[in-house]
Amino acid sequence: MALDRNRHTDNFGPALSKEQVFLHTVIPSIEEELANLYRQLVSSFPSNPDIRLFQVSMCAYFESISQRKLKKLLANPDAIHDIVWSDLHDDENSGFFDLHKSWQALHFLLTGTAWDVDPEVPISKVVLGGDEVGPDAFGYGPARFIKPDVVKEIAEALKTVDLEELKTKYSREEFTEANLYSFEAAEFEEEIGILIDYIDGLIEFYGEAADKGNAVLTYIQ
Repeated sequence: MALDRNRHTDNFGPALSKEQVFLHTVIPSIEEELANLYRQLVSSFPSNPDIRLFQVSMCAYFESISQRKLKKLLANPDAIHDIVWSDLHDDENSGFFDLHKSWQALHFLLTGTAWDVDPEVPISKVVLGGDEVGPDAFGYGPARFIKPDVVKEIAEALKTVDLEELKTKYSREEFTEANLYSFEAAEFEEEIGILIDYIDGLIEFYGEAADKGNAVLTYIQ
C-alpha cells in the first residue's frame, strides 16, 4: 500500500493530516509565545496611560466580595489572582460585572475627566476608585478594592444620576478631545446609549453589593 505523505499517524489513534497536526501542535505554541511576549510588554508599562491607550482588549471587571474575602486578600495580597479566581461567584458574593472596554468612556461621562478621581466625590469612584492591592496580577496594573462603607456611598450617589441628562451632558467633540480608550466618536449616539445601559447595570451591581455589606474589587484585564 502506498503511503500518503500528507498524513501523520502513530500507534495511539487515527491518522492526522498535516493541517490537523499544525492546528493541534504548532498554533497553540505560537499563541503561547505571543501571549508571553504581550505580558512582558504590558508589564513594562504598568502605569503609563499614554501606552495603555494603544493596547487592546483592556476590559474592566467588578467583583462584589464579602468582608471575609477582603480580609483574606489584604492579609495575603501577593496571592490576589488565586484568591479572586478560587471562589469566584461564591455564596458570599453578590455579583460580577463586566464593563468590557467602556470603562474610561464611562468614567469620563460620570466625571468629565479621563483619569482623575476626586476622593471626596463618590460618583468619581464608580469606575476608577478604590485602593490598590497586590501586584499586577491581571496585566494592566494592580487591582483596586473599595471598602464596604464607600460602596454604600457610591450606591447612593448612583441613585441620583439623571440618565437623560447624561445623554447630552458632553458633546462628540469633548469625547474626542479626551482621547478615550475604545470610544468610537463616529458612532457617538450609539456609544452614549451603551454607556447609559452600563450605568443602569452598575446601579444594580453597587446596590446589591451595598445591601450585602460587601466590598468591591475592580481590575482591568
